[in-house]
Amino acid sequence: MRLFEGLVDEGYTGAYDSIRRFVKQWKASYKNTPSLKQAIKAAHFRLACSRKMFVVAYLREAQEMVMDAHDKAFAFYGGVTLQMIYDNPKTIVDTVFVGKG
Repeated sequence: MRLFEGLVDEGYTGAYDSIRRFVKQWKASYKNTPSLKQAIKAAHFRLACSRKMFVVAYLREAQEMVMDAHDKAFAFYGGVTLQMIYDNPKTIVDTVFVGKG
């Protein structure tokens, strides 16, 4: 039902039963295929004022991923924020010093 509602939001004008039949056939065709688990890294952005979220996933965590995630987020939001706060950015920061060190 969620898939159907998402498709309707995108402009789909067909019936729910068509989607249900397609999903049933798709599940049957992929039932016996071996599945592989893949860990992903997600970049999550949220605007402070509106709480509007943006999430993009990558197969690995590297600086290229960080830069691409920022580029996609800024395009999604239509601009760059004046202030950004990062939570545990291991890809950006190598060492965190304590005190005056």
